[in-house]
Amino acid sequence: MRNHHYNRIILVITLMSFLAVGCDNHPINELTEDLADEFEAVDTGKENEKEEEEEKEEEVKEIIGTMTAKVNESNFATPDFLELTGAGVSINKGYYFLQISGFDVELGLKKAQYILLSIFGKDFNSVKSGSEWNTIVEDVLVGGALAAYSENIDTDDNDNTSSTLDVLEKVYIKITSIDHEKQLLSGEFSFSGKNKDTGKTYVVTDGTFKNYKYTITNN
Repeated sequence: MRNHHYNRIILVITLMSFLAVGCDNHPINELTEDLADEFEAVDTGKENEKEEEEEKEEEVKEIIGTMTAKVNESNFATPDFLELTGAGVSINKGYYFLQISGFDVELGLKKAQYILLSIFGKDFNSVKSGSEWNTIVEDVLVGGALAAYSENIDTDDNDNTSSTLDVLEKVYIKITSIDHEKQLLSGEFSFSGKNKDTGKTYVVTDGTFKNYKYTITNN
């Protein structure tokens, strides 16, 4: 958009043009043309910068990760307009520890739900599309996976409590796509277990995580 200062310059250029009417080779004509070209280039540059900024904003929106699943047949989904997901890789002496998480706050913070996936292995660069884990970790050096689920329970007396899947019985995690250069990954998962105190069982199925941007920490 041309600003007020730009419009004033154009007005001056126009007046200069009228003063030089009838003098085709008058220096003012050449100056007028040069100034007009320069300001047109500036205006075009600003428009291009605006378009580039809009494109960058769209790219940022595109990499907000999302997680969906069914927990005991009830829907779990992270919002696609808030960054309530996260992923990070910790690397130590060739071994890696990958964590992927997501919050569902559809029912509010007092009833928030949380899923955490963990993968252990050697040589993170070897992780590729199709890599999968279905062994519960007993030895981090051997590798495998872990998963956890937690939910806040809003009680009548406003005393919030939580219930957690803390006894994992089955786990399955698969990477469906990964870009090591852009540090983006997607995948699918399922797991089941129970709460050791209440005995309540949790079955998590149809899990997906998409476009997760992960960070890498070398220890």
